[in-house]
Amino acid sequence: MATFPSFVPTKLVLFQDNTQLINIIGLRDSSGNFLSAATLRADLLDGSREPVAGLVDIVLSYVPSSNGNYSGTVTATFAPAVGTEYTLVLDGDSAASHLHIEIPVEVKTRTS
Repeated sequence: MATFPSFVPTKLVLFQDNTQLINIIGLRDSSGNFLSAATLRADLLDGSREPVAGLVDIVLSYVPSSNGNYSGTVTATFAPAVGTEYTLVLDGDSAASHLHIEIPVEVKTRTS
């Protein structure tokens, strides 16, 4: 049985040296039920599929009283090179369900 978020972006933008959140909104099982007990983790991979320091094994926790929303924090120590050759990999499990999503990422310099 698969697990699905309500929306998957075609690209994410993350900023160097900036605390930021990764959010999954409306995570549901294949029957359409919102999930509140999934285990979700995020990793950023470079163009060679190697993990990028500062965004490895980030836990996304359930947002209490939400409809399947999960959030994880990327700390300000995240400082990879600026560029577009990155992929955010989200993996998760809930009972018999599994989630695997890969999203292209652009890393930019924070300007303010």
